[in-house]
Amino acid sequence: MDKKLYNTWMTITALVLGIIGLAFILVSIFDSGAGSSVLIIGLLFVVVGNLFNVIRMQQNRKNQEG
Repeated sequence: MDKKLYNTWMTITALVLGIIGLAFILVSIFDSGAGSSVLIIGLLFVVVGNLFNVIRMQQNRKNQEG
């Protein structure tokens, strides 16, 4: 896969997961009927998005070195 395309898709994926996670977290804060599972799902989305971002940064570093 093209490095630039890979980098773009990883960035988009990380941003989308972060936004979805933030939406779930906001729902869990402001909706009195939402249980703690909504908060957990939101946090998991944010964590997975950050993992994609870390993977993208490591790939960029690896590509710059070699």
